Amino acid sequence: MRDKPVSVHIDPFCAENGISRFGQVFNAWEYNKTENLSREDLIRFDYLLFGNTTTEYLRSELMANFSSTHKEYFATEGFHRVKYRKFKQLPLPYPVFDFKEKVIVLKKL
Repeated sequence: MRDKPVSVHIDPFCAENGISRFGQVFNAWEYNKTENLSREDLIRFDYLLFGNTTTEYLRSELMANFSSTHKEYFATEGFHRVKYRKFKQLPLPYPVFDFKEKVIVLKKL
């Protein structure tokens, strides 16, 4: 897989929230962060990474635009907010990290 050319598009949300080429280890792989590409430009990529604060809307939009060329490969969670919970044995509420789906990865059919 390391010598096979693979193209990956990273949308602005993903790029702004930590997805980078820092972990790029295969020279044959192309990572692209060009913004505002058309659907026709995006369908050439083997993998598409899209993110948003709400993946419900994002998923429906992506499937409407890419269902004939890509399928959902996986989704991953990211930090959403800090919540505070009460615990019977503690006098004060304690912080709990809340995670939600933030990024959807599509793979070319």
